[in-house]
Amino acid sequence: TSKEDMHVPCNLVREDLQDVCYQVQGKLILDRLTWDFDKAFTFCAGLPTATTSAACVSGLGAAVSNFSAYKPQKISTLCAKAPNGLDQDCLYGAITDLEGVAGDTTLGKQVCSFQPAEKQAACYTIAEKAHVDFPGKATNE
Repeated sequence: TSKEDMHVPCNLVREDLQDVCYQVQGKLILDRLTWDFDKAFTFCAGLPTATTSAACVSGLGAAVSNFSAYKPQKISTLCAKAPNGLDQDCLYGAITDLEGVAGDTTLGKQVCSFQPAEKQAACYTIAEKAHVDFPGKATNE
């Protein structure tokens, strides 16, 4: 298998571990695609199962947060590019990463303020879920 094969190493692990594998490969996928988020989102959306696609896009979300220099508006804009409703998974990954770096929920909630009105409630739910899932430093309510 070639190093450039986009599925390596995830195609080499047990099937029950593939979701987690794709989730932690966000930066590698982006490196292989020269940080082209559109291509990366398309790659993840084309994975064999919906849960694997969602996990992959969530991993890209963490990279979106970093790539955006933790700027809420840029995070919101980049995640909006994810196809097939996967923008919510991107937001989850980005907001989880953002809250871990920032140490509170303020920036995650700011990301939601840049979402279209019809998506804001779902985004705030994601921000609260990220806070519950990774409450380590996130104490600002």
